[in-house]
Amino acid sequence: MYLRDPYSDNLYANHKCKRFFDLLTEFQRNVTLRHETKLKSLTKKLKPVVREVSFSSKPSCNELLAKANGVPLPKEFTDEVIDDLNVASTGRSFGGFNEIPELRRLGIGPFLFELRNQILSKVGSSTDDSSDHLKLAIYSGHDVTLAPLLAALDAYEDRWPPFASHITIELFQQRQGPHSSQTYAIPKISDTVDRKKSDAEKYDGYFVRVKYNNKILELPGCKKNGAHHTNDKSLCTLKAFLEVLDKQIPVDLEKECNPKNN
Repeated sequence: MYLRDPYSDNLYANHKCKRFFDLLTEFQRNVTLRHETKLKSLTKKLKPVVREVSFSSKPSCNELLAKANGVPLPKEFTDEVIDDLNVASTGRSFGGFNEIPELRRLGIGPFLFELRNQILSKVGSSTDDSSDHLKLAIYSGHDVTLAPLLAALDAYEDRWPPFASHITIELFQQRQGPHSSQTYAIPKISDTVDRKKSDAEKYDGYFVRVKYNNKILELPGCKKNGAHHTNDKSLCTLKAFLEVLDKQIPVDLEKECNPKNN
């Protein structure tokens, strides 16, 4: 098991990325104002139970929502109240990744770069490469990893990821033969692969499928003709999937993390 220090961790926003935290702070300040009326309403509804409902109260809006996860609650916690708590809390914590491309790019982009390289190490590997032995890679993250990753794939639905949530990304290669349109296999390329082929040729026949909590996703970036398998819209062509990732990956992270002068 490999553990990373906070400054090299890419499953959470890099602590040295000042621009990311400037954007996040500004967004959370705006969201607090956006939900001010709703939180005052929730405070009145929950007055018999808590003194105040806000993002800075004790317990905070987030903590109240966590307590609403499978725990017996007072009658004041109606479905409507819990839904309002969810909208406010989730919006403040993760909404920025949907609304602000730069925040998403700086927050999850470094991990997408690693994920991209992990996938391409399989596509470009030969039987002599040590990377070819890799069959499964597991990353242990948190809700602050899952929500930005889903947002980067345009698959985030503005809901707090439930406990034990997970994202599965599968790489397939279409087999050649009479049933090739319906049969897939874990990629394995022989050592006779022409390393000089163009990316388009190299990626041909490879597909990526994404699942969230075992639900197969049809990614918006793979919906157009030619961007998915002819018989299955959930199977993105590798080329289309990489295009989705590339839009979210910083070109120069250190430069993009510098604070901008106002």
